[in-house]
Amino acid sequence: MNMRFHSYFVVDVVLRTAILKSEVPKYAVIVGDPDRVHLLGELLSDVTGLRMERGYVGIRGFWKGEEVAILTHGMSGSSAVIVLEEAIKLGAKYFIRLGTVGGMLSQMDVGDCIIPTSAAYYPGGLYSQYFDECICGPAVPDYMLLTGLIERASDRGIKYYVGPIISSEALYSEDPEFVSRWVNRGVIGVEMECASLFILGKSKAVSVAALLVISNSLVKTGEWLGTKELRDRMLTAGEIVLDTLISIRDNASS
Repeated sequence: MNMRFHSYFVVDVVLRTAILKSEVPKYAVIVGDPDRVHLLGELLSDVTGLRMERGYVGIRGFWKGEEVAILTHGMSGSSAVIVLEEAIKLGAKYFIRLGTVGGMLSQMDVGDCIIPTSAAYYPGGLYSQYFDECICGPAVPDYMLLTGLIERASDRGIKYYVGPIISSEALYSEDPEFVSRWVNRGVIGVEMECASLFILGKSKAVSVAALLVISNSLVKTGEWLGTKELRDRMLTAGEIVLDTLISIRDNASS
């Protein structure tokens, strides 16, 4: 893929970063909610903090003998790619986003999971700056991580769906036809970050995938639940994500 990248934070050979100020292990779980960092930290041993600025939170620790990081990426693709870019510069190679998603099918319940096989998005903005032209690039996860998540979700017996999602950065854009329009295109959920993370992962030759917990339904009435209300499901999803990450070795293809 021919993409232009702007080196805003590299001057000569000195690495400069805006958010991350610590080296990062090769395995990283990336999340939007800072509370999720602390929750997933309960699963790790020998936990220490990672220095992150501008309100972002990060930790490192050990899962089954392998060192991993858990990092916040904030809300929106624009925020997420900054953290991803810097984590790559500081040593990370394998990433799984553990986030929330709005379910778009009537059979979906809050607490179910979606493992996205691709992410639709609206071209322009951030994407056109990365591509340097108005095109739609391949917003797809790493195959090895994707299949690993499916296998381990099946082993744990959780209820999950596999299919395309839409990454929309307009969180409060009210459109009564949004769900029907995208469901008719095969999309099953909506969130904000996966498309940009998948695209950047492919362009940087690192492995990125996602496991998303349904926090609300766009077709049924009900509450919009967060990390605290979804605690048990997030911990189970976290174990699935961590097991998938450490199953990948450096010689695996991206």
